[in-house]
Amino acid sequence: MRKKLEGVDIAARLEDMDGKVLNAAEIARRLGVSRRTAVDRIAGVARLVPYLGGGHKPLLYLRTGRTDFKGLCVNILMDRIDAGFFWWKAQRRRKIDLIAKIGSTRIGFCFCDSDHPKTRDWSPLAYGAWQKAIDFGYFLDRGSRRYTRGGAVKAMPLEWFLTDLANSVVGALWLVESGIKAFPAGLRFNKERKCCTHA
Repeated sequence: MRKKLEGVDIAARLEDMDGKVLNAAEIARRLGVSRRTAVDRIAGVARLVPYLGGGHKPLLYLRTGRTDFKGLCVNILMDRIDAGFFWWKAQRRRKIDLIAKIGSTRIGFCFCDSDHPKTRDWSPLAYGAWQKAIDFGYFLDRGSRRYTRGGAVKAMPLEWFLTDLANSVVGALWLVESGIKAFPAGLRFNKERKCCTHA
């Protein structure tokens, strides 16, 4: 079976399935192998992100060959944040692209490849916070300003977020600016350095 997949560009064959719910049968058909073998073989080129709370199939995110904004964001966050990752949706169009669970705190992320996002782009985060699927959310786009939406959603350009991330654990700035004194389990706030670190 291994010989059958030698030289096969698995990522290229799965490019149109990127960011979608896992379809093991379709992947197996494209690769010409069994479902079990297909899932085993994609581990090196893709990440399977489970649904928060179970009940839905995982999302498939390619690790390599990602040139779109959403793919770039997903890979950067999953590589740089030490957390459990999930996805979530309510109704058909309210999907949170990625949820990072740090301790007991769930931080949602939605991504938009635009500098003029619309309400529908960030509303899944506000709805997710209202449904208590997440504690708060970050909406990352290609814009040039930082603002708050729906009370629980902080929007900012990806570059600014990465700068914040380099200086603190995700969620620290939100908690400080919101005046919340209780930090997520596993995080410690350093007042001198103005950042959070893992305990």
